[in-house]
Amino acid sequence: MGNINIKFEDSRVVEVPYKTPAVEAVKLVENDLKSILALKINNEIRTYDYSLVKDSHIEFVKFNSSDGYRIYARTLKMILHMALTTLFSNTRVEFISTINNDQYFVVKGINLTEEKVKTVKEKMQEFIDKDLPIVRKVVSVEEATGLYIASNSEDKLKNIGNKLKSYLTMYFCDGMYNNFYGVLAPSTGYITLFDLIPYKDGALLVIPDNNMNINKNRAETRLYDSFIAFNDIDEIIGISNVGDLNNAILKNKINEVIQVAEAIQDRKLVELVLDIEKKKDVKMILIAGPSSSRKNYFCSKAWNTT
Repeated sequence: MGNINIKFEDSRVVEVPYKTPAVEAVKLVENDLKSILALKINNEIRTYDYSLVKDSHIEFVKFNSSDGYRIYARTLKMILHMALTTLFSNTRVEFISTINNDQYFVVKGINLTEEKVKTVKEKMQEFIDKDLPIVRKVVSVEEATGLYIASNSEDKLKNIGNKLKSYLTMYFCDGMYNNFYGVLAPSTGYITLFDLIPYKDGALLVIPDNNMNINKNRAETRLYDSFIAFNDIDEIIGISNVGDLNNAILKNKINEVIQVAEAIQDRKLVELVLDIEKKKDVKMILIAGPSSSRKNYFCSKAWNTT
């Protein structure tokens, strides 16, 4: 098929054979790849092994970008999954919230004591030090189902059982695997800094800021408490992930879910109003939220509750 031209963001151009892996083209202009988490090829985020089949433009995705942060975070989650799987066999991790780069999670059935968190962190660092390759594979839903059943991870099947596509992307590393909706780094060694600290019923996976510093100051606990309470509501409703929500829709039970959710919200609203009424010195109440988050609706319901 001949050769194709690859142009980089700094205007350097190289010529490579058709279907050359993208990383081989990058190596022609860069010696150190450890700061490059992935590649943006013709404005699409791609892994190193992506085959170049036409003239293309390549940008480097590094940590100090929004795409780089997400890739770094996903890769850390993969390494966390590997550590938990190695130490505790069957585990179900639930990431509840992300605040100031801290990703709060719980592990079902496991009390993450300070000692256990320390052990998990050491195991994660062990995987990082080994610089294990992370391999991306596109597999059929049937193959993914077989893999999750074999590893006693049937709970993950809820997220893939009603996919419109007949395939999904999975990542494999050191005999372990997981499904992610986005690109991961080429290997575990691309993670250079992280922290893992016990927090409430779970732990915080701490990702460095843009200057590669770890934030030692925790966010206000009330914000975490709100996310934890929200997660508890999910448990009551029975909707803990997209798979559960899709199943409720398919079984025509979505109206029941909505009614229960609204009843819980009404109760929370009454509790909020009663709490405000106890504070006699309150002069102003502010309601904040993004566009179309129903601030006016919330305000009118709160007013009618008083």
